Amino acid sequence: MKKTIALLTVFTLIAIPQLFAQFDVGLNFAVVSPESGFKENVDRLGFGISGKFAVKLGESPFYAGLTVGGANYGTTTYQDYIITPLVPVDVKTTNNILFADLLLQAKTNLGFIQPYVEGMIGFNYLWTETKIEELEDYDDEIASHTNFDDFTSNYGVGFGTLIKLKSGIGMDDENNEKKGTLFLDLKVRYMFGGQAEYLKEGSITVDDNKKVHYDVHKSETDFISYHVGILFTID
Repeated sequence: MKKTIALLTVFTLIAIPQLFAQFDVGLNFAVVSPESGFKENVDRLGFGISGKFAVKLGESPFYAGLTVGGANYGTTTYQDYIITPLVPVDVKTTNNILFADLLLQAKTNLGFIQPYVEGMIGFNYLWTETKIEELEDYDDEIASHTNFDDFTSNYGVGFGTLIKLKSGIGMDDENNEKKGTLFLDLKVRYMFGGQAEYLKEGSITVDDNKKVHYDVHKSETDFISYHVGILFTID
């Protein structure tokens, strides 16, 4: 998941500058705090990353674009001899959430800092995956399986502040040099997620007959996310 988001961000950084005159590209570390019914079942923080691409709408203070992120909210690992009794492997089960949204943002330029508010609408995707890997020293994946997953809609609001780190960064756009600015990006979002079914740490058990049992939880999937990262803006 994290590799996919990183690759999409790299592609955006390379390809998008040729298409738009004014845009923002950002990458953040994110901490996800479950809320409402989600918190009753998942009483722990999730950690992950998020990315954003937004285009300025004319001469207005508004930007429109896309934001994508994901976080892990539970991991269980144990050692077993599944393949052969002679070679131990790590069996790792992770609980994850992916959120992808259309974004509308209003930003005020106060020079050194740029406060903003934003609204999002999109979806949450929750899934639990088990991987068989070589022992921790090698960390090579042998096999994987998605144990359980579900989609639901979401919408939310956020606010943040951009703090200027460096301005006047040059970008050559077919011999017409554009100027970019690098910012520190600090923001908080509250996302209202629809009802979904999902697993958490300890939701998968195996009985003496090797039969797998799932303890499935269902609730709204609201969460607060706290972000810190960098944003590159081209004017």
